[in-house]
Amino acid sequence: MTNSNTARRKTSRRPLAITIGVVVVLIIAFFVFASLYSEVLWFDQLGFVNVLLTQWGASIGFFVAGFVAMANGSALAGKIGAAVVAVRRGGGTHAFDTMNHLFFISQMIVPGSTYWNLGYGLQEGQVSGDAEALRNMAHLGRAIDWLGQAVRQSHSPYPAHRPGEA
Repeated sequence: MTNSNTARRKTSRRPLAITIGVVVVLIIAFFVFASLYSEVLWFDQLGFVNVLLTQWGASIGFFVAGFVAMANGSALAGKIGAAVVAVRRGGGTHAFDTMNHLFFISQMIVPGSTYWNLGYGLQEGQVSGDAEALRNMAHLGRAIDWLGQAVRQSHSPYPAHRPGEA
């Protein structure tokens, strides 16, 4: 009699656990949806839904690029990468940071410059009027050129970390 009671208790807990799991997933899905939908509404009210969609698309693109690179034996390891951002106003540092995250986690070599690699302008072509950005980009170009020559002259390969290594 004791064995059958124990068996009944174990089987009766399984539907409860599944129900709790489904409820938790639904609650999480609700909050994710609410967050995404509120962002869409806010950007739509400002007339900048395309900015939000570009941000989401870029995030997905960077995730896929990083995943593909890591799945292919750290294909970007040892390559030179420099994040460059052209923005209307705010948000440039977030985009710059997101790109650098991809570069760093992919074991890329990231050169520095005199300031963040940002250019500001509202309309197409206005970034070319940002003198500080142009000076920074010129310096960044020289730094990338110097770094490329140094890497090319190196006689040892980049010390890429491989899965399973310490």
